[in-house]
Amino acid sequence: MRFWSLNAAVLGLALAASAGAHAMENQKFVYRAASLDLPDFLTEGRLFLDPEMAFGNWFGGGVTVGDWDRDGYNDIFISSFLADPDGVENAGAIYVFLGPDFTETERITALPEPEEGDNFGMQIEFADMNGDSSQDLVTTCLRSRWVSSDESLTMDQAGSFRIVWGPDYAGGIRLFDEYPEAGATLGRGLAAADFNMDGNMDLAIGGIGAYGALGKVIFRYGPDFNEQSEILSPIIENGMRFGVSLAAGDWNADGYVDLIAGADKVSSESGLDKAGQVQIWLGPDYREDQVIIFEESNPEVDRNFGASVDFGDLTGDGVPDLVVGISNAKWENKSWVGQVQIYPGPDYEEMIELNSPIREENSIFGSEIKIADVNGDGCSDLVVGEYYATVDGLSMAGRAWLFLGVKTEVETWSLF
Repeated sequence: MRFWSLNAAVLGLALAASAGAHAMENQKFVYRAASLDLPDFLTEGRLFLDPEMAFGNWFGGGVTVGDWDRDGYNDIFISSFLADPDGVENAGAIYVFLGPDFTETERITALPEPEEGDNFGMQIEFADMNGDSSQDLVTTCLRSRWVSSDESLTMDQAGSFRIVWGPDYAGGIRLFDEYPEAGATLGRGLAAADFNMDGNMDLAIGGIGAYGALGKVIFRYGPDFNEQSEILSPIIENGMRFGVSLAAGDWNADGYVDLIAGADKVSSESGLDKAGQVQIWLGPDYREDQVIIFEESNPEVDRNFGASVDFGDLTGDGVPDLVVGISNAKWENKSWVGQVQIYPGPDYEEMIELNSPIREENSIFGSEIKIADVNGDGCSDLVVGEYYATVDGLSMAGRAWLFLGVKTEVETWSLF
């Protein structure tokens, strides 16, 4: 793994949830490392399918974990952000698979009614955003249309984000970029944390189409989320898609929240086009002259390293790990198979591969990733989206996977 630091700068809508039917057959598989090449700290995989499966839904685009129905069990949120709920084209929907067995689902869509082309559910977070001790649902809408207050100006595909307030999830807010831009697609990346350390939860949101697809990340500060600031990549390359993925955590163990941001179509340090990288922005100042650049040891052209990212203790040693999705990882000359790479902390020098149990061309395993203790056993688990996969002959229907974790000593990790 190659690290390098830059020492100088280079340039409201009401919502609610509607109950869905039982999930369609979500199959459970038990794999061992010997048969699936799973790392030793992940021992079981479970397949999740779209309860309303259809061509082009892109199920697995957004994933998160939390106790939606407040029954003491964690639930899994998985979006189909191009779904057509109630016949509204590409409006998007989120499906909550209810724990502990995940066989029943609830569907969440926007009210007063789903909007055509909105892409509701592109990214999802579930956290207490207003300090009332209830978990709130945060979701982005990648292609929302911005309309000026006098309706004289519109901007297509500007993107927006929504917060649905718990505990009843009957209302919420919808906000746009303070400086909206047509085609900015705000909401491709999303992370929730107290970035400015004032005791309130904040949001970091990536807009990959901003500034000629250079991309940007905005911070919206709680508790009202009206104040905004933004950061731009210290590396300037049109089409690099800075902010395509976001995560938060304390990278350098200094007590401040750091921001991890993917730029999956930027060239490598050696000049390989669209190799991709991950940038670590150190809190609390998030200065571009302190950014750490993280890329593959052997980058490849058009690999798209950094398409998804998360940061947390997946390996069970008490130290956070970096987990990165690669859109165009190839397998047996097949393109866009996808892959997840795990970099154990604290040095992030070794790499562990995680591949789809069903390796297929044009499936993009790792389209989204989430580290969380799903089953409450004290071990971190990993939820992985595969949103481009063909399922039952339906291309781009998508699927998702849950890999359960176990406590394992560092010395027993299986590197491959």
